Amino acid sequence: MNAITLGTNTYTLIPMPSAPGFSDISVTMQDSVAVVSSPFVPSQSQTQIWPGADSWAMQVTLPKMPRSLSAQWQAFLAALQGQQNVLQLGDPLGLTPQGKASGAPIVSSCVGSLTLAAAGSGYTSAPAVNFSGGGGSGAVATAVISGGVVTGLTLTNPGSAYTSSPAVNISGGSGSGAAATAQLSNSVSGMLLNTRGWTPSVYGLLLPGDYLQVGYRLYMATAVVNADSNGNAKISIWPSLRETPADGATVSLVNCQGVFRLSANKRTWHAANDQLAQISFPVIEVR
Repeated sequence: MNAITLGTNTYTLIPMPSAPGFSDISVTMQDSVAVVSSPFVPSQSQTQIWPGADSWAMQVTLPKMPRSLSAQWQAFLAALQGQQNVLQLGDPLGLTPQGKASGAPIVSSCVGSLTLAAAGSGYTSAPAVNFSGGGGSGAVATAVISGGVVTGLTLTNPGSAYTSSPAVNISGGSGSGAAATAQLSNSVSGMLLNTRGWTPSVYGLLLPGDYLQVGYRLYMATAVVNADSNGNAKISIWPSLRETPADGATVSLVNCQGVFRLSANKRTWHAANDQLAQISFPVIEVR
């Protein structure tokens, strides 16, 4: 058992027995969409989707097993204490991506650009420089040097917490004094996740239906994911983001799992006269 935090809530995570494997698992994708049909023109209707009301659900079925194995699963179900505690679960048919996933992808919580306002001086190479100010921190840019003067900047790590277009001071490398204007905005919300750290210029890093995990959350890519020349990639996902992940959070692509709880407090198993027990239980995503 260990404690995990999702948003502002803390849960006790119960480890699942390692054997036997599932004999069957059903995965359900649930969206909340209201449909209103016209009483006058039956062919016309309107839909209203409720953002953030999408979720995973699964039904797990285990094979018949002797008491030496079934007792471990019965103890696991007891430790869950109904819907109180949580477990991790994923799709066993989606353990690895179909795409050419390569690199070490992480979340980019902000995207943006820099416009040089004052060149500064004293640089003798093209160092990576840190900038701060205007309500944010942590961004990194590469300075373009000409005759010892910073003449341009390329943003490589946007940092976080910027809410407007502040003037920021540039320092680092072997010189100082440059200034720039940052154009930054949050880039992770809803059904879109911006990432970086992929192998540059690769098409088909992920294919539709590939899974990814951020923190303890399970998502599915709904479109082909391609990396640009800097190793950045936008991922269209389902379901919608549960929490805004931190800039630099790891994007896992292998054996992806989400956090679930039992969909009801009651747990039942069946024992037959062949001295074997069979267990099945439904779970829903923790929201």
